[in-house]
Amino acid sequence: MHKSKKKTDLMVIAVVTVSISALTTLMMVLTREASEWVRPVVRSLFGVVLMWFLYKENEWARMISVVLFGIAGIIMVKTVFSPAISGASALGAILIVAMGIYYGGAAVYLVRRKFPDIKG
Repeated sequence: MHKSKKKTDLMVIAVVTVSISALTTLMMVLTREASEWVRPVVRSLFGVVLMWFLYKENEWARMISVVLFGIAGIIMVKTVFSPAISGASALGAILIVAMGIYYGGAAVYLVRRKFPDIKG
């Protein structure tokens, strides 16, 4: 397979992940005090760096991404069933579920990309 075509899937994962991170950070910046901006901004910057190294096919970046995506997917899907989300809008709940499915799917995809012989 041609190298540039092979990496297109990693670029899609990186762009979607960075976009989610940027939108989440923007929402926090717009709705919270300036003193609360540091954590989401730093988290987003780390996410951009991690996605860059994932795109460059560094093994450590793939392993960290799989773990973080898996955890994020579980937490977001679990959040839908928690009482804390009862005050959220229907759109907010749908977005949380969609992000959870995306993160879980990305984790599974990265594992299967590395080990294509795994049956499941």
